[in-house]
Amino acid sequence: MKRLIAGSIAGFAVIVALFMFVNRDSEPDDILAQHDVEDEDVETQVEYFEKTSLEIDEVVASVDGEYLRLATENDLKEIPLEDKFYLSFAPYIDETHPCETHNLTTCQAELDEETFDVRITDEDGVVFEDTLSTHENGFKGIWLERDIEATLHISYGSFEATREVDTYKDSPTCITDMQLT
Repeated sequence: MKRLIAGSIAGFAVIVALFMFVNRDSEPDDILAQHDVEDEDVETQVEYFEKTSLEIDEVVASVDGEYLRLATENDLKEIPLEDKFYLSFAPYIDETHPCETHNLTTCQAELDEETFDVRITDEDGVVFEDTLSTHENGFKGIWLERDIEATLHISYGSFEATREVDTYKDSPTCITDMQLT
């Protein structure tokens, strides 16, 4: 558990440093073109950075309630999510780390490449329901409508976890506190 927390804190510190000290006056590298996703929609770009293993000094990618943010030593890109919300979650059994803004390239969770039944409901009924597998980083993200309040329910064999979520511009995009019991 200490390893996950230390890794998350270190990853967050690198993100903050990159976003604060990027040289915005230099000729920017085209981050999206370097990864061959410049012509893709934001959903595809987020999915690419979520499931692609990259070195932290190559690119740092995070997603909050408003933007996909990409940073390298020479470039910073902010791509609006518009009317969409990306909710990334990492259910756990034994180890987790605190997180609110999901870092697509550095967040690491306990249950990698595992399959879960996921159901999200709001006051009108089922918003999302599917069987999903986490990536190598132990996270799985889904796109939801903006400005909803809902209940996220995850089943994993005989284990379950339930949590309230919302999709406002200041809502957490990284859910790591769902212990499967």
